[in-house]
Amino acid sequence: MVTPNKGKSVETERSTKPRPPLPRQLQGSSEGFRQIVECLPIPLAVIRRADDVILYTNPALDALFGVGAAKSWNKESDFLFSSLGDRRRLKELFHRDGCVRGEDIENRHRDGTALRLSVWQTSVACGDTECLLTMLVDVTEHRTAEKANEEQLAAVEQVLRWNDRERQLIAYEIHDGFVQQMLTALMQLDAYRWGLQEGRPNVAEKLDAVAEALRHGTTEARRLIERVRPPDLAIAGLVGALRTLTQRVSQSGEISVELSIDRSFPSLTPESETAVYRIVQECLTNVGRHSKSDRARVELRDGKQELRIVVQDWGTGFVPDSAAAGHYGLLGMRDRARLLGGRTEIESSPGTGTRVTLYLPREGQVIAPSPKERRVR
Repeated sequence: MVTPNKGKSVETERSTKPRPPLPRQLQGSSEGFRQIVECLPIPLAVIRRADDVILYTNPALDALFGVGAAKSWNKESDFLFSSLGDRRRLKELFHRDGCVRGEDIENRHRDGTALRLSVWQTSVACGDTECLLTMLVDVTEHRTAEKANEEQLAAVEQVLRWNDRERQLIAYEIHDGFVQQMLTALMQLDAYRWGLQEGRPNVAEKLDAVAEALRHGTTEARRLIERVRPPDLAIAGLVGALRTLTQRVSQSGEISVELSIDRSFPSLTPESETAVYRIVQECLTNVGRHSKSDRARVELRDGKQELRIVVQDWGTGFVPDSAAAGHYGLLGMRDRARLLGGRTEIESSPGTGTRVTLYLPREGQVIAPSPKERRVR
């Protein structure tokens, strides 16, 4: 029967009050304790401390690693801790603290999939043999969820930083563009007033200058409003807004943009529409500024598992890894995608053009509910 090692003083969080005696039914019943241990859902092993040989594993541990008791008992415990670094770290912790509590290690299932384990170890006496009672709690799903939450939070923080930066840029552009145009118009009106006082009105010339400044100011104001919230999205939805965007880019004469949309492409939530629009807009801006391509193609594809939004050009191309670090637009696209549970892939190399693909999951976070679903809600 396995009993705690009384010769080892182990500091624990448990109460120091004496434990009550075992019920009569369990006294001297090693088979009863074995049945209890083998019913536990927590993977458990007893390891001989002198040589790290496994003396016992319960069915939960056998199922976790896909190895039967016949193959693991009386074998070295290395397969439980596949990393030499993990084994050394656990030994150091046990030597220092007399136990191991919730130390994370990495391993793999028998089928090769990743496995994250939380290790708990304490010293027990098996007759006259010192052993380690080892529990291996599978925390793979929990750690995966934690990592996803951390990535989501990082993406939110990054997008907030982009938004702050965007607001600063808009403020600069208002000052350097719209405000300057208005000041020019005021100066022209002041010059016209002074001309009237001096008897040299030059009415037509002065008013033409004022009108030109106001026209430029109006154009600049509309552009800045679009930077804040694309008006076409609220009116025509994503598909209509992208049609307007691609037509406007094509009409500018810099590049010819083709738009291709699957008929089954679903309606998206407002947040998803804004993110997709901004990503496509950023891609087309990059095509015009950097690619030297005379054409581009935008695709909206509806897949069974995910949606694909593709922007492709046939320009000079670049090395994605080297450009992404200092390119706020590329980083912003990736963070917008991560916020929606999606991802971006950038395929490019010098001289081959560029293909940016946004993948979005077919989930409620991205897909807008149908009218029927909205009525049910």
